[in-house]
Amino acid sequence: DRYNATPLVTIPIGSYIAADKNGVVTSEASVSNARFRQNLDRKPKGTTTAVGSTLDNFVYQEEAVQFFQDTFKANLSSGQKIFYSLDNEPGIWKSTHPLIHSDKTTYAEMKEKTIRFASMIKEKAPNSMVFGAVAYGFNEMMSLQDAPDRANGEYMTWFLQQMAEAEKTYGKRLVDVIDMHWGSEAYGDGNRILDETAPQTAGLIAARLQAPRSLWDATYKEDSWITNDYLKQPIQWIPRLKERIAKYYPGTKISFSEYNHGGGQVISGGIAEADVLGIFGREDVFLATHWDREASPYIYGAMKLFVNYNGQGARVGDTSIKAVTTNIEKTSVYAMQSSTDLDKLYIIAINKTSDPLSTDIIIANAGNYTKATAYQISDGISTPKSVSAPSINGSSLNYSMPAMSVTTIVLSK
Repeated sequence: DRYNATPLVTIPIGSYIAADKNGVVTSEASVSNARFRQNLDRKPKGTTTAVGSTLDNFVYQEEAVQFFQDTFKANLSSGQKIFYSLDNEPGIWKSTHPLIHSDKTTYAEMKEKTIRFASMIKEKAPNSMVFGAVAYGFNEMMSLQDAPDRANGEYMTWFLQQMAEAEKTYGKRLVDVIDMHWGSEAYGDGNRILDETAPQTAGLIAARLQAPRSLWDATYKEDSWITNDYLKQPIQWIPRLKERIAKYYPGTKISFSEYNHGGGQVISGGIAEADVLGIFGREDVFLATHWDREASPYIYGAMKLFVNYNGQGARVGDTSIKAVTTNIEKTSVYAMQSSTDLDKLYIIAINKTSDPLSTDIIIANAGNYTKATAYQISDGISTPKSVSAPSINGSSLNYSMPAMSVTTIVLSK
């Protein structure tokens, strides 16, 4: 309530769930194994057990959905939503949940489970949003982690096609958002950029600073197994996914319910985070949540430059506007306006180099601005601090960006 936040609730869709908290389980789930309960979408007609009863061998997820709808009824009436996520990383259940899913997950299984549980959610909570796929990363989106029936084609394409057909059958959209996780696979100096134990060498830092470009840039090819062994070309992940959505199931939104580029305790991590947030806003990503691997002051600092840059709750605008840089390797720039205050312009200016950079920022078709303020994180400063504002001259300004820094510039008329 304090932040008017929307919860993202995970609904298990596997066949079994744990029955208790009584320590380690070593035997495989089955109907006769008392350490597990069968997991069902709906309570069969005629079932008389009380809601939430532990006296039978079943868990009914419709009861969970109803609980959330009833508990937060006032919030829902005021316009807030509840997002429901269909489980987590099903492509690797065989390794993460071997006692309840000892075989590889299949395309056919995901279609059946997704439709069954999503249709239940839409019955119980018709105004909610359902997140489907919830893939762990690239290979799951491409092949459901080498599923036995991957001959059906690329998984994300197939998934979108099946959900489009399901809408025709049910007369309503069942899955609103295609969701995935993105822990960067990029390497620098032989180490993955997510490896917090690796030496923060110049090569690793450079790889982290450039890695966000794999989300969109058709000219950038990172050093990873994805580009070297699989695609043999740049990833440009969001445009790749948008293309498939437009072709196979228009209107589907995109989510990264886990993402990480490492470096939470160093400025390169903060720069990468700010870059990613700018990309997500510009590319119309619907939802994103950072996956913390450690204490991450620079990640939080980068977030604050968007949603609390002055420490008093001030945030950048809610409408992305076009902003381009002449050197995407060295710099990134993002711009926003507020739908409630068109006299302000917000600019996120990023210097990815170890030297100060002098920049000329030209503002087109927005009139003249008379006042500027600035807030910044840099090496050694993970919490945004007020800094000297750039000089402004109507519709242009000159700004010297400190080395390895991210700056929120607020322009007012």
